[in-house]
Amino acid sequence: MSELIGELGWRLLIILGSVLGLYLVLHRTLPVLIKRVVHERSKDKTPAEIDEHASVVTGITLRIADTLVVVAGVIAILLEVGIGLGVTAEQVGNWFVDHGIRIIIIILIAMIIAYALRRLLPVVIRRAVCGRAKACVEEEAEQRAKTLTNVLVNMAVMVLGIVVIFTVLAELGINIVPALAGFGVAGIAIGFGAQSLVRDIIAGMFILMENQFAVGDVVRVADTMGVVQEINLRRTILRDLDGVVHTIPNGEIKVASNFTK
Repeated sequence: MSELIGELGWRLLIILGSVLGLYLVLHRTLPVLIKRVVHERSKDKTPAEIDEHASVVTGITLRIADTLVVVAGVIAILLEVGIGLGVTAEQVGNWFVDHGIRIIIIILIAMIIAYALRRLLPVVIRRAVCGRAKACVEEEAEQRAKTLTNVLVNMAVMVLGIVVIFTVLAELGINIVPALAGFGVAGIAIGFGAQSLVRDIIAGMFILMENQFAVGDVVRVADTMGVVQEINLRRTILRDLDGVVHTIPNGEIKVASNFTK
């Protein structure tokens, strides 16, 4: 028995080493090859456009390649473990047809959605922040859009990841009802404890999107007057005439008076 386990362990190590080696080779060679192909077929574009196109194609190709490598490695491991535990290759193949393909499709769809969010959300948020206002300052708009984009994209990807995990667990035959109930109780507890934080973040989003004030403006918020030093989703930092720095949670800002405007 110990000899069987030892032999199985060595085979699994070989499979993992092969997967890792193939992963490194793909990440070394594919970007170079794709960049050459894009340069040859896009000679009428500027170098910046060519590099951006090559970056997009490389990102998509590497994601697909990584998924295929991981799937191949998982199949090989399942076959080795199944055979080592007395399960036939036909049984492993039947399980893969019934559940494995669905899991792969779920993961691929999640990757596509995450990629689309990272590409589209910055554009949508940039337009929402700046709009059609002629007075929109490019640097300030970019700063506000970047802050909102990072938060919203991370939140969306986190929610997407949780959905994928529970969906995959359901495909594996694991009962997710107790886990969902536990998450619900934990979410309620965290929600009660983090009400002020959520309020600050929502208020900060509206401050940035509506451009109520920007860095460098002289404002009065929460009965404090000074020059805006920094703004993010959670708090606003002011420096008053005496040089004192005030950190004000955005949720405490009911009225914002902008003297610069």
